[in-house]
Amino acid sequence: MLDSTETTSPVPELKRLIAEYPKLALPIGVFISLIGLATIFKTLIDGFTWAYTQGGYLGVFCAIGGSVVVLFLAIIFINMALKPRPEIQDFPTPYLSKSPTIKWKYNEPEENVTYQIAVKEQKTGKVTFIFGPKRMHHAQIRNLYGKLTITVIAMKNEKKLRASRKNLIEIYSDAVHRIELTGKLRVAVHADPGEEVFCFYDDKWQGFDIDFVELIAKELQSSLQLEDPIKVEYLFYEWPEVISAPNDYKVDFAIASISITTDRAKSYNIMFSKPYAESQLGIVADRSRFVDNTNSPICLDDLRGKKIAFHEATTAAIFVEKVEKDARYEGSIIFKVANNNDELREKLKNGSVDGVIYDYQRAFSLLDHGMFIQYLEHDIEIEPDKYGITFAQISMRLQENVNRIIIKRNHRVREMLDERISNQYTKFFED
Repeated sequence: MLDSTETTSPVPELKRLIAEYPKLALPIGVFISLIGLATIFKTLIDGFTWAYTQGGYLGVFCAIGGSVVVLFLAIIFINMALKPRPEIQDFPTPYLSKSPTIKWKYNEPEENVTYQIAVKEQKTGKVTFIFGPKRMHHAQIRNLYGKLTITVIAMKNEKKLRASRKNLIEIYSDAVHRIELTGKLRVAVHADPGEEVFCFYDDKWQGFDIDFVELIAKELQSSLQLEDPIKVEYLFYEWPEVISAPNDYKVDFAIASISITTDRAKSYNIMFSKPYAESQLGIVADRSRFVDNTNSPICLDDLRGKKIAFHEATTAAIFVEKVEKDARYEGSIIFKVANNNDELREKLKNGSVDGVIYDYQRAFSLLDHGMFIQYLEHDIEIEPDKYGITFAQISMRLQENVNRIIIKRNHRVREMLDERISNQYTKFFED
């Protein structure tokens, strides 16, 4: 039950009434304006009456003078508020550029208007002024980086007309420059479906991808001669958006077992690092159907007479095509195509196939109780997938640094991956 003293605002009801009957907007507006004027008039009368009571005619004169001053100031303020102001166009932040260009709009019809751009460095408080020529609505911000506050001021005859709102932006010449100034490395990641080999979250980001990034951060600190350790920040992206994530400049690079291809580099407008790992084919199968092979690699002869599934959009599909054309195995293995990983899992679980050919490093997501995983030995010539890190085009310096780290620490990188695979294998079969 509502309290009898409770009041409700009439504003929502008026809005609904005007929305339903638009022609009422004008009379209602006039009515409200008259009420407002009457209220102001009554307030003035009451004020003058109080002033006369307190100081006679002198009090009334002071009240009138005060009212005139307030009215004059109000007119100046309203006039300034109604004047158009420069509007800085949307600017991506953070932004990586050698010489970023700030653009703005200004609808003031007067001629001979020039512009002054005030750039304040947030870290030091230093303000730098950049002057723009007449009728030009853009200016380059040179040699000013980090967190900046930018204001565009319209000028005429050296007199300020109007200033834009303050815009806070971040600008760096490239990814290495940002790392040097902020002490942070921002990385795009894509999580595995469970606690697997490459990347997963359990209180914190874990997996080989994370191990590798931490190694890169440590090596970068040394090569860039930074006093403090680089702090790594991880941003999660869906697949395949993670591939091109560096292009929005929120991250310095992306790592997600991304296969290096020329088509990807072109279509996503990104650069790849040197390969840091290669995919190897493996077999995931029902243990009871390969009893004698669970402790040693599977070879193609072991698959004769078996039903083997594969993912149509992986290296396994290329491999299967070559096996089917090889006279030694033609028709001896029954291959079944699957459109996605869920379909592969279902075929394994319902027993419609004896096994699945898959990237060994990522095959743990298909494992279930009663199954095993082994490397697939073969003599079929096939180019394995090679994994690389992706960068924005402007991040060439960071790419070069990471490439040097991959070459220098190649053995350690392979060891870290093998350790993660071994740990996952042991964990699964202990459980």
